[in-house]
Amino acid sequence: MVTRKRQIINNRMCVREITKDKSAVLLRDNAYSVRLYSQDSLAMLLKSAGFTSVDVTLDFSPHEKSGDYGFMNKRMIAVGAKP
Repeated sequence: MVTRKRQIINNRMCVREITKDKSAVLLRDNAYSVRLYSQDSLAMLLKSAGFTSVDVTLDFSPHEKSGDYGFMNKRMIAVGAKP
């Protein structure tokens, strides 16, 4: 069983992920955070780093089946050229 406690603080998603087996024995207790970007803020960040022709694709998912994949679902992909 996996339990995720998620909290948004400023522009970060902070997560504590607890994994237990069927008999409630703790297998893992991980904490991590991910910075959140809007489509516009990600494009501006890349442009300020010198990239041109920036294109941001929304709702990318590497998974064919629906499910709770944590942060590995509904991602943005940004592509740009660096002269």
